[in-house]
Amino acid sequence: DGNRLILNCRTWIVRDKGGNPIALCGISTDITEKKQTEAKLFNEATRRKILMEQSKDGIVVLRHDGTVAEANRKFAKMLIHPFESMCQLTVFDWEFLHSKEQTWEMLKSVDEQGHHFESQHRRSDGSIYDVEISTNASWFKDEKLIFCVCRDITERKKAEKELIRQNENIAFLSETAMSFVHINSLSEYYFFIGENIHKLIPGCFLMVNSVNAKEKYLTTEAVYGQPTIIKKITELIGFSMVGKKHSIEKSILTNNDKRLLKVHGGLFEFTLQNIPEILCKTIEKIFDIKNIYGIAIVSNNEIVSSMGIIFPHGLDIENTETIEAFAKQASIAYQRIMSETAMRESEERFKMLFEKAPIGYQSLDENGFFIEVNETWLSLLGYEKQEVIGKWFGSFLTPEHADGFKVRFPIFKAQGWIHSEFNMVRKDGS
Repeated sequence: DGNRLILNCRTWIVRDKGGNPIALCGISTDITEKKQTEAKLFNEATRRKILMEQSKDGIVVLRHDGTVAEANRKFAKMLIHPFESMCQLTVFDWEFLHSKEQTWEMLKSVDEQGHHFESQHRRSDGSIYDVEISTNASWFKDEKLIFCVCRDITERKKAEKELIRQNENIAFLSETAMSFVHINSLSEYYFFIGENIHKLIPGCFLMVNSVNAKEKYLTTEAVYGQPTIIKKITELIGFSMVGKKHSIEKSILTNNDKRLLKVHGGLFEFTLQNIPEILCKTIEKIFDIKNIYGIAIVSNNEIVSSMGIIFPHGLDIENTETIEAFAKQASIAYQRIMSETAMRESEERFKMLFEKAPIGYQSLDENGFFIEVNETWLSLLGYEKQEVIGKWFGSFLTPEHADGFKVRFPIFKAQGWIHSEFNMVRKDGS
């Protein structure tokens, strides 16, 4: 039928009594199926090896006791470990996130259904990276083997963390922008700044200052940090930081820069050299101070406030853009507070002048009803204010002049001015 067979042939020579060959005998066995099976196994092994070696993920096969049965070069590279000695490792050499007991339990529990989870691995140089792992178990010659596909997700986790941080910062700035609107005094203003920056960076030590640029001094308005640290620093420097004035002749923020600046001269420069340098060095050592930052809050090109942020070792700034954006919000809020304060003061001065004027003043609404009168007006006519406010102006005129007011008031509203004389009636009828 044209099929080709693979035969295993055995042949031998038959000889006579004299040793001469007289025949050639042979036996042939059909091994076609066996060879085909061997070829399939070889191809499968080759294919599996290619897949393992070319995989972008790390692959490791573990025995039931956690020792390495096989691994690809990618996994060795992920661990920064020589590929040739991978089989000398165990899962406990690289598993970082889970305890040994937890890892043992995972080895025991994994089955054909497999597990999918995230963890962290320790490289040979001691560094840690994030990893996503898919596992499933199979049995070969009564031995449990655990197939693990490991994907380095360090960059993905960083991106996720950064996205979360950005969302938190956006939420923070949205909340503070709305809250700044309700701050109406500078005392509230300084404490609001301190509370929110300390909430944003809870591990820092924070000082919020008001700045008098004309007189060249600043005053510490609020201090935030661990109460025990604040108390200890107060004891060391010998005075309370809150309310303390300092000269700013040598201020690091006199350049009106609205960025967050690192103070390179340490605590001595940060305190504008108002605290002895040896004492600053002592405080830095006791509290393990690492980095110090400052930022100015500027209004109309003049520094009106500043923040000082101190970090111990192990912490550093991560929210530079957010802090700078917050400082801009604070600048806008400061301008509003000062404008509203000036307006209130102006209104109060006007009211005082209105009330104490030597002649009678009155204010009417568009229909001619009283909305305000001063003390002189009330004294001249003998009324109490509650007897006047809300009443029609014509009610206090003689009848003939009341009629004249009805005619002339619309003319006054249309022109914006008018000259009139009226006879008014005092409370006693005179």
